[in-house]
Amino acid sequence: MKSISNDLNVIEADDIWKVYKRGKTDVKALRGVNFRVREGEIVAIMGPSGCGKTTLLNIIGGLDTPTKGNIRVNEIELSNLGESKLTKFRRENIGFVFQFYNLLPNLTALENVQLPLIAQGIPKKERFEKAKDFLQAVGLSDRLYHKPGELSGGEQQRVAIARAIAVQPSIVLADEPTGDLDTKTGEEIMGLLRKINEMGQTIIIVTHDDMIAATADRIIKLRDGKIIENSSS
Repeated sequence: MKSISNDLNVIEADDIWKVYKRGKTDVKALRGVNFRVREGEIVAIMGPSGCGKTTLLNIIGGLDTPTKGNIRVNEIELSNLGESKLTKFRRENIGFVFQFYNLLPNLTALENVQLPLIAQGIPKKERFEKAKDFLQAVGLSDRLYHKPGELSGGEQQRVAIARAIAVQPSIVLADEPTGDLDTKTGEEIMGLLRKINEMGQTIIIVTHDDMIAATADRIIKLRDGKIIENSSS
């Protein structure tokens, strides 16, 4: 485990609650969650299904808003931002990696990685070169023109990671990034995420896998929407 010397908090969660309405029932997905993440950390979020892991990740990434409480990411208070400002925040600060890749099936790897660069208004030639460079960085220089259906699960996840880091976000949020992969491929994906972390990006990983979590700097465990453990791995 590496030593984190930077005292800058890039994520600050204070008394985060998330309550969903299911008919006449209130479902409390998160119940007063408090934590900090320092710049350059790899933090694993663990817990049983339905404990609030993905809800918490979505709130950190500005995909969801808390019912109560404050969430600050890169010193930006997200809790009261409107949708247009949240979209801008996500585009400039966050890279997302999902369990099932979320690649567009009719686009090549190169085209999929260019999508967030298009959203940033980067000119065609520049985004082509950037996408190619990032695919090369994740070991897919020979798969640029392959579509997702022509790639293995591990290769698709590499494309998803290249897409996530193409805009060079300060924070990468990974929701079960190895959950659909075999053990060896999962270890390769985690090795890739660690290399990205060594380049300076903070990484938050939701996982069920104890072996994956053990490679993080810190583990946050949730149960019934509450943090029950927050400790170095």
